[in-house]
Amino acid sequence: TSFEETLPEGMGKYYYRVVSCTTEDGGAAVSDAIECGSAMTIPYVEDFSDASSLDLYTCIDANGDNKNWKWAENAAVSEDRYGNDAADNWLITPPLALSADWIYKLSFKTKAYGSYYVERLETAFGSGTTVDAMTTPLGTYTVNGEKYVEHSSLLEVKADGNYNVGFHHASSGYGTFQSLYIGEVKVEKYIPTTAPDGVTALD
Repeated sequence: TSFEETLPEGMGKYYYRVVSCTTEDGGAAVSDAIECGSAMTIPYVEDFSDASSLDLYTCIDANGDNKNWKWAENAAVSEDRYGNDAADNWLITPPLALSADWIYKLSFKTKAYGSYYVERLETAFGSGTTVDAMTTPLGTYTVNGEKYVEHSSLLEVKADGNYNVGFHHASSGYGTFQSLYIGEVKVEKYIPTTAPDGVTALD
């Protein structure tokens, strides 16, 4: 028996669940998940609605303290840090197919554990899923309060290709930070780089 289907454009992890159709409940069998595709297409939106949302992300515990990003409460969460001197966790997106013909807008929503704790978030991008690959800084943000706040920055590449965006939980100060939440990530086309210049030399 064989089965074929056309998968959606872009990158994803896919599995199949097989259920027997009989008069008695025979349970279900689930296949291994297989990654397919080379990059996510634009517009890209991740709302972290379930635990599998992080399957295509790279989570890096850069200071080796066994604290890292995880999925919880419909968000990507850099785990509790209370009692540590500093946080150093990276969350890196799957590859995004970007073109030099466009300037892109990166938007994301953040919150902290509560109003007492103050978190520091840095964003950067590059080609690859390592800390060293995050070569182009985008922004630095102070995150405070338990309600989501949206932030944005512009992203421009010099050549067509696959790129990754990194979110760095970089809080410091003993007892003053705890957990950082990212509730949504979006990348969309914003301004074409081929847009005409403004009118000059008017009489």
